[in-house]
Amino acid sequence: MTDTYLTYGHVLEPYIADTSRLVLERLDDNEMVVFEGAQGALLDIDHGTYPFVTSSNPVAGRPASEQVSARRTSTKVWGVARPT
Repeated sequence: MTDTYLTYGHVLEPYIADTSRLVLERLDDNEMVVFEGAQGALLDIDHGTYPFVTSSNPVAGRPASEQVSARRTSTKVWGVARPT
């Protein structure tokens, strides 16, 4: 069983990276970085309509507070909605 899972690990290895470093490098190069949140504010764990909440904060300001990119200044936040 161990050999099987070691094989899985080697298959996934090229896709594993220090994403904080990658984000900071892109920001240092003045490139665009996109954080996606598929939920709405009503599903926010802190501000949503309990018990119908998710386990995270999908509001626009959350990526900056959770990610290492908080050291950088966000210049734009875009909201995208679709009709139901």
